[in-house]
Amino acid sequence: SVAPNLATIAKDAGVDGLLCDYEPDFNYTIEHAQKYAAFLSAVRKELNGQDLELGMDVAGWGILDKFDIYADVADFFTSMSPTYNAGNLTRNREFVGAMTRTLGSNKVKVGLGSSPAPGYEKNCANMPAYNYTESNLTPFLDYLKTNAQVSGVDIWKCDIDNYGKTADFFLDAVIQYKEETPGSPCSGHRCDTLACPCGCECGTEADPGLCYVPAHISDECE
Repeated sequence: SVAPNLATIAKDAGVDGLLCDYEPDFNYTIEHAQKYAAFLSAVRKELNGQDLELGMDVAGWGILDKFDIYADVADFFTSMSPTYNAGNLTRNREFVGAMTRTLGSNKVKVGLGSSPAPGYEKNCANMPAYNYTESNLTPFLDYLKTNAQVSGVDIWKCDIDNYGKTADFFLDAVIQYKEETPGSPCSGHRCDTLACPCGCECGTEADPGLCYVPAHISDECE
């Protein structure tokens, strides 16, 4: 098995863990997904034994959206398509909702494709236009923070093949999201079988079984 070797390499490199990005373009079968899940489970076991973590890239195509199969094979999950692109934000919200319902919001990170600064568009020529703008990025980040309550966002640089400059609005929005996302007393709690903690309410737009912080908290919990 390569799993012990991967854990040793990660430990020796001084990193926090590994992120598996496997994107097969054939054999979109349940059996394929199950075999990939078994591989991830073996790698996670070895990494966790070294106090390291395993992440998995997921997407809305092929075997990468079989969340029920992968739910217990990684410490966190981060999305690629469709959330890299802002072309269909309704689809993005639906995809994030499916992730949080099956994988748990505390284990979900959402990938966003960056936007180039004016004059640096050519640096992103090798990647598709990800379409995040000053008008749509902040509302989507607000949704991720307030409704979906994901654990964070990951940025895929559009100019990864030819580094240029990221748009100021993009950096500012992500920084604001990070600064305004403290640990929530509701985060990670579900109301499918148990009541939410005091001050939390049950059911978000993304997930009817997720506890969230309402706009106004009861005096009893302040």
